[in-house]
Amino acid sequence: ASLFFAAFYFAAVKIISDREKILNANKGNEEKYRKLFENNPVPMMVCEKKTLQFLDMNDAALKKYGYSREEFLSLNVMDIQPEEDKELLFEKYKYMIVPDKNNLVAKHKKKDGAFLDVQIAYCDIFFRGSNASLMLANDITAMLRTQEENKRLATILENTSDFVTLTDLEQRTIFANKAARKVLKYENSDDLSPKGFLDCLPVKNKAWFTDNIFPVAFVQGVWRGEGVWINKEQKK
Repeated sequence: ASLFFAAFYFAAVKIISDREKILNANKGNEEKYRKLFENNPVPMMVCEKKTLQFLDMNDAALKKYGYSREEFLSLNVMDIQPEEDKELLFEKYKYMIVPDKNNLVAKHKKKDGAFLDVQIAYCDIFFRGSNASLMLANDITAMLRTQEENKRLATILENTSDFVTLTDLEQRTIFANKAARKVLKYENSDDLSPKGFLDCLPVKNKAWFTDNIFPVAFVQGVWRGEGVWINKEQKK
């Protein structure tokens, strides 16, 4: 489902980035773009460029923001902004001037008052006799929350007194916390990244780890226990 969603998202961004094709679309292309607009699982909206009034939106936008079509059409872009962001974003939205048209990140307010973090892509179009902007609003709320959680987890892991390392499926060390780096005599995780996990073990322990520890770690995602390690100075 995520791959299906991503395919629609990047297809929509490509259409939005391809301004000339939309502005000069023939009747056949208009039908293609209309179907992409209506059937896209990513919320898409059309707003009048001068007033920022919403002129149209797809079903995904109605579902995501919680408004009926009539309610959505009564709003403008500023109506779905947090109060504290309205003044800051007004000029950007009014003239649609941003460094990267596919990388404007903003907060949008749903009908129930909850907020979404959205990544916006847009292009200028001529819609029903008006100069307008076609906007795609990809919900990245969960992604940003996960990033913040990962940052908090990384801080906890970095500062715990326990020896903690993270290893990929090819047994390469991708992270070693402060305690682990102290034991292994490495200043940072990047110094360890070229080394395989087994390179930090005594020769006689490598087969035992491979046969007993890795299967558990790969299935459960974590292994806890005692071990003997070889540091940078080749000392146990």
